[in-house]
Amino acid sequence: MKKINIIIVDDDALCILIAKKLIEKYFPTEILKSIEAISDPKVGLELIEKHLQEDQKEDSNPMVLYVLLDISMPEIDGWMFLEKLSKIDPENIVKVFMHSSSVDIADKNKALQYERVVHYFHKPLNQAKIEVLYEKIRKLN
Repeated sequence: MKKINIIIVDDDALCILIAKKLIEKYFPTEILKSIEAISDPKVGLELIEKHLQEDQKEDSNPMVLYVLLDISMPEIDGWMFLEKLSKIDPENIVKVFMHSSSVDIADKNKALQYERVVHYFHKPLNQAKIEVLYEKIRKLN
């Protein structure tokens, strides 16, 4: 399995802390290259763009990047983030796991219409959801 990078984009500091701790605890260290937690979606998009640019410079080992993305955030919500990400990454290299407190089935259905969205999780994350996240990433790798 390739080493992976995970970027958590969420404006809620507690959700970021929980997600980061659970990923660190349940993902094998030999596959986890980095976990980056970003509370500002604009900064998250800039970081993804930087990763993609760096990856283009490296020929041998393509980057594997996943984003755990909240929907409800100020300024740039999860939907706008996905639209902007499509411009930065039109090849859908970056895969997204939506992570939201919304229990509205319309939000889940909308999220899963995006080709790059792999799964939709309801907050809060827990061990069972992290195990699903890991299994889905394992299958993609």
